[in-house]
Amino acid sequence: MSACPPLPLGGRVVLVTRPHGQAGALCRAVEALGGEALLLPTIRIEALPQAAQRVGEAVAEGVDVAIFTSANAARISWPLLRAARALPAYAAAVGEGTAAALRDAGCTLPVQVPARADSEGLLCLPLLERVAASRLAIFTGEGGRDLLPAALAARGACVAVAVVYRRELAPEPEAAVLARLEAGGVHAVTVSSAEGGRNLYALLPAEARRAVAHLPHVVPHARIAQALREAGVRTVLVAPGGDAALADALAGHFTASRFGDGT
Repeated sequence: MSACPPLPLGGRVVLVTRPHGQAGALCRAVEALGGEALLLPTIRIEALPQAAQRVGEAVAEGVDVAIFTSANAARISWPLLRAARALPAYAAAVGEGTAAALRDAGCTLPVQVPARADSEGLLCLPLLERVAASRLAIFTGEGGRDLLPAALAARGACVAVAVVYRRELAPEPEAAVLARLEAGGVHAVTVSSAEGGRNLYALLPAEARRAVAHLPHVVPHARIAQALREAGVRTVLVAPGGDAALADALAGHFTASRFGDGT
C-alpha cells in the first residue's frame, strides 16, 4: 500500500495576526493543509459605546440597503439593527468573510459580495449601481475611507454612515510566541489589513522583527501588500477570495519552493 502524499503545509508554522475571536476560519484552513496556526493578534477590536445610538440614527428613516465594510462591522451592527427593528431590504458585504459574519449574526437576507474586496468592488455591485433616491446605510469602523459614501451620494442616494467600532493596538505578544519567532520556528505570516501589518512590526522587538520580515507574508489585497513591501517585507503573496485562498497561496508557495529546491 502506497503512503499518502504529504499535505502541502505539513511541518509549516503560519503566524495568524487576526484579532482574538476572528481567526478560527483561517486557522482551520491552514490546519486542513497540514500546517500549524500560531496566533499573534495585532489588533484589538472595541465596539464603541455609542454604537447602538449610531445604528439607530442611520436607519431612523428606513433603510433600503445596508452595506458592511468589514466582518467586525457586521458582527456588531446586525444585532443592533434587529434590536432596532430596522432591517434592510438588501445587504452588501465587502468580502466573503464579512458575508459569513452576517450569517453568523443571524442575517437571512441574500448578501451581495463583490469580486474585489474593497470600496471600489462594492461600487461595482449591481445592487449599488442605480441607487438614486434610495436610503443606504454604511456600517464601518473608525478611520475608514471616504470613497464609498461619497460615490454613492454622487449617484443620488441618501447615505448614512454608522461608525460602530475602533481598532486598537493589541497587547504585547506572549513570550512563547516571540521565542518561536526569534528561533526561526515560524515559516509564514498572514496579514489581513495594512494596519494589522503595521501593528505587527510595532509589537515585535528588534530580533523578532528582523526574523519575521524575511518570511513570506500572504494578504488579501494589493494595497496591504504595498504597505508591507514599503515596511521592508521581501516576499508578499496577494490572494483575494477568503481564508481558503490565503492558505492555498501559502501551500502553492511552499510547494513551488520544494520543487525548486529539488526536494
